[in-house]
Amino acid sequence: MNKPTTVEKPDKEKDIAKDKEKEKEKKKVKKPKKEKEKDKDKKPREVKRPSDDDERDLFNITGLKGKTVAIDPGHGGNDAGAIGPSGVTEKSVTLRVALELADMLEAEGAKVIMTRRTDKTVSSKGAAASAVEELQARCDIANKSGADIFISIHADSFTNSSAKGTTGYYYESGGQKSQRLADYVRRALCEQIRTPSRGTQPCNFYVVKHTDMPATLIELAFISNKEEEKLMSSREGVVKMAQGILDGIEDYFG
Repeated sequence: MNKPTTVEKPDKEKDIAKDKEKEKEKKKVKKPKKEKEKDKDKKPREVKRPSDDDERDLFNITGLKGKTVAIDPGHGGNDAGAIGPSGVTEKSVTLRVALELADMLEAEGAKVIMTRRTDKTVSSKGAAASAVEELQARCDIANKSGADIFISIHADSFTNSSAKGTTGYYYESGGQKSQRLADYVRRALCEQIRTPSRGTQPCNFYVVKHTDMPATLIELAFISNKEEEKLMSSREGVVKMAQGILDGIEDYFG
């Protein structure tokens, strides 16, 4: 007698087994998809703009964000200023330091106003301008900009080549803010370039007298001194002088 039922059993079992395998496969495929979707959701949290926050914190710490600083590189154009023993000119030193300082200030979030960015006279009259007209043109730029502070950069000189050091000047009737600014810049500069301090002194210099904001005229060092002339003409010296002035400005606003 034939047994046809024995052929159907294995087929049903196979079908059931196949169905179970399919279900397992579906579960296996679904899991990684969910994990990938979760990973996608996590990515924005991991890349959560830490650099922007850190930058804002840096600006808040230094207190320079939103501040306007007027920088006046002394002399320029047909006025070389003092000249050192090896021929280094004051106008070239002051401009190099001023440009370096401007970059540093802008990196800290400050707005910078320069009375000059090249080797030129500032007055529209050029070489025909009188000394007072040239100095007033510098003051006008700072006053019109509404700057918070004014920094005039110079190099000292004396007939005795042994004279050396750094001096901060402020207008004698300019108030305590100008004195404080001059003091902070002079101290920080001395710390950076290791020059002797010649103190913070009152003066009647035109550019600090006729500017409307706290102002200082800083004598970096003596260009008439061989060692200090060498310092002022070197790349390392220029960077350190700019850093010193920046540190003083930060201390003033801090």
